[in-house]
Amino acid sequence: MTTGIVVVDYHEIKNQYMKLFKTVTALIFILLLWPFSLIGSGDLCDFSSTQSDGNSSHYSQVVMQNDTGGWYYQIYSNNKSFIIQKNIPAIQGIIAFSDSSSALKIASLVINKLEGGAFPPAVSLSELDSLKIIF
Repeated sequence: MTTGIVVVDYHEIKNQYMKLFKTVTALIFILLLWPFSLIGSGDLCDFSSTQSDGNSSHYSQVVMQNDTGGWYYQIYSNNKSFIIQKNIPAIQGIIAFSDSSSALKIASLVINKLEGGAFPPAVSLSELDSLKIIF
């Protein structure tokens, strides 16, 4: 019968364990706190639309900030993504809204047009001007 000697490097095992522990901890942190970071930074601003007769609309809009600091809107129909408008409509070029208020004004205008039966709900330069959208 032979006996072998097993050499265990506890320092190496500890280092591997700590590396794994840090990775798992970071993943848990990201998964648990990431949704709250979006809400806290204003990236998710949900505004429901109501019709003029007071009934709830089946359209809603969300105004979000892109990674360059510009703003855009997304319109939902019956809780499904329907329109994603990442740039100011009716103007030449790809320019995001300068603030959330401007994106919200145009999103509301588009929803009013959709509720009135307009499709596509085109936005004109004169409408941008009348709503004081700066670009």
